[in-house]
Amino acid sequence: MDIAIFDFDGVLIDSKAGYVSSLIDAAKSFSITGLSSDELALRMNFPMDSQLQYILGNTHTTEREDALLACFRRVCLEEPALGVTTFPGVFDMLNHLTDTGLVLGLCTNKPHDLARVVLRELELDQFFTFVYGGDAGVKRKPAPDMIYAILNDSGVATSRAVLIGDSVSDIEAAKNACISSVAVSWGYTSRDRLIAAEPDHVFDDCGEIVSYFTEASL
Repeated sequence: MDIAIFDFDGVLIDSKAGYVSSLIDAAKSFSITGLSSDELALRMNFPMDSQLQYILGNTHTTEREDALLACFRRVCLEEPALGVTTFPGVFDMLNHLTDTGLVLGLCTNKPHDLARVVLRELELDQFFTFVYGGDAGVKRKPAPDMIYAILNDSGVATSRAVLIGDSVSDIEAAKNACISSVAVSWGYTSRDRLIAAEPDHVFDDCGEIVSYFTEASL
């Protein structure tokens, strides 16, 4: 393999607490209260429009959805790394992969500017050559467009690329782009749902990812 393309939330960073808190704060600006933190957390890997429509309920309009999304982004950018941590082993894994000469990309439905800020705040930006966020001008996952953009920028063939994610949409995006897929079980989707989506591999810790790429380079 020549390039590893990572999803962000649920793979490299645990952002659940801050994400849910920001959604609740944004919803309050629309006089929406009483939202369940647990229910919002369960929906983290749903498409963003689906999450916003759930929050707005019967008050939903396209205009209110756009306004809520803009408000959510403003709230997130006020304290972008609040409550956000890297998962165990992430730094060692990324150091190992880059030391072996593997190129790393980031492909996230998270807003592009927010992803960039969080990468910098957590000192993860040093590892990634290519970064595409959900509003970087190409379609979000499960569409393959962000993956194609990274492959085009890097000049890497589909046969030499793999996507590492924690959601069904990540696996579908990899399949749509005709690249290999690795699902991680420590994120925001159950292992059973990941297996049902038929990724090429399912790994339970960062060490298994290191071993996978070590073996692939032999």
